[in-house]
Amino acid sequence: MSEKPTLSTAQDPNQEIIPNPVTLYTDDGIVLRQYATPEDDLIFFAIQNENREHIAEFGNKIYETLDEVKEARLNPKGAMRMGIWREGILIGEVCAVSKDGEEAEMGIWLAKNVTGHGYATSVLKTASVYAASKFRRVFAEVDPENSNSINLLKRAGYHDTGETVERDWANEPVLVFELLA
Repeated sequence: MSEKPTLSTAQDPNQEIIPNPVTLYTDDGIVLRQYATPEDDLIFFAIQNENREHIAEFGNKIYETLDEVKEARLNPKGAMRMGIWREGILIGEVCAVSKDGEEAEMGIWLAKNVTGHGYATSVLKTASVYAASKFRRVFAEVDPENSNSINLLKRAGYHDTGETVERDWANEPVLVFELLA
């Protein structure tokens, strides 16, 4: 493999295509690729809109316009946003968001029609290992009512820290999970 790619870089807003997007591969043939082109924006926007209720159920961000999607791709502001591709079709997204460059919060969603096949586990494991190579700490916050995500985090190598934090996207304090080193 060539040199390590950077997790996220600020992009020239006049540049439409991100050169050399980060690409990762899971053991089960899923491709994780940083969004790189206006075509990616269109594909993402379509799948997000088909799954809006499913994505927003536990606080995941919904982009209201195609311009917002493009802005997030070109100016990631501390985030690694990668599409989850299976057999050339976008089926979800995995993100690592960092406010300080030291810690990254992981997030993932899959289209409702592809859940339950183990894809999320392999994707989160792969993306988390990559994020751990870039950040001192990798963690996730989860609604205590979201048993599917809690089980996913455990399968992907995270442990419950016993901490809770208040977040505006949840009705009650959320649980904090941390990737085991």
